[in-house]
Amino acid sequence: MVIAFMIQTLNPKGCDILYYRAFTCYNSGGADGFKMRSDYKCKDNAYFFRPNTDEKTSDQYSIQSYFRPPRLFETSAEKKELLEHIACKVQMQYSMKVKHSLVPTLVPNDYKQSLVKGIFMERRWKKENSVEMPIIWQGVPGLGFVLVCNKSENYVQGHNVLDVIIQQLEKHLQFLTNPALALTIVETVALIVNQFLPGGQLLFMNSRFVRQFEKQLESHLFSK
Repeated sequence: MVIAFMIQTLNPKGCDILYYRAFTCYNSGGADGFKMRSDYKCKDNAYFFRPNTDEKTSDQYSIQSYFRPPRLFETSAEKKELLEHIACKVQMQYSMKVKHSLVPTLVPNDYKQSLVKGIFMERRWKKENSVEMPIIWQGVPGLGFVLVCNKSENYVQGHNVLDVIIQQLEKHLQFLTNPALALTIVETVALIVNQFLPGGQLLFMNSRFVRQFEKQLESHLFSK
């Protein structure tokens, strides 16, 4: 399960979150809505274990409390704080990798040559619950794409899905070459993310499935 997908700026002077899609506030669970930068006022969907209304015993409540997975955040403000914390770490890792490698500047229609990939384990968020989250990211000069995952996720598969999402964002929106314009079409960004990361599920993406999903995406885009 993917906890969140995020697009951020990569700037040593300070990074910003341009777009994010949060799927759950737990280690596993359902999905909540997508939001754009500086729009954190929408209420989150919360998922709880409902008690048995016929026999509300203290034992039932304690069992449900025991099996409820830890929440990564309680409020929209705390979610924003978590994502900003991760964005800063992605920025630092990207800067270190670029500093010690010869990464070319971003060239239109050839972004793959300047693509930098990385992964790290986030352990310092909410020390009281000791939640570990693998952060899978890819970056080009100025832009980073991030998956915040559960510890059990396949990292190679995460990078493969991120590859496909970035490719589709560039194909349909020229996201890498003109992100400011692409972000004005947030519905299309959301369609692409939802198509290739449905409900936060990391799917196995072979060429056959990619082509099938591309056709479904294009039918949605052209029907608008």
